[in-house]
Amino acid sequence: DHVAIVYAGKVVEYGALEHIYNHTSHPYTQGLFGSIPNLDKKVHRLKPIAGLMPDPANLPDGCVFAERCPEVQDECRQGAIPNVEIAPGHFVRCINFAGKGK
Repeated sequence: DHVAIVYAGKVVEYGALEHIYNHTSHPYTQGLFGSIPNLDKKVHRLKPIAGLMPDPANLPDGCVFAERCPEVQDECRQGAIPNVEIAPGHFVRCINFAGKGK
């Protein structure tokens, strides 16, 4: 019923499976969904998430996905990233949602 999207050992999005599927919010979750093959379409290549995972023994400050994120901002690389409830029970750990919760 519920799903947690985890990147580099951190939960970056959490909520009801159906709500996350219909309202994918974290850039990593969007990248995951964008790399899933669609059997109804013929494509030559899937769209991979650019870059490599960080070294788990030396995680960066701020958002652990920042180096691969297409929406990265300076604030993403500083301090703790808040976990924001963007809809009832749907949480996203992303600076783009800070102050924009429900």
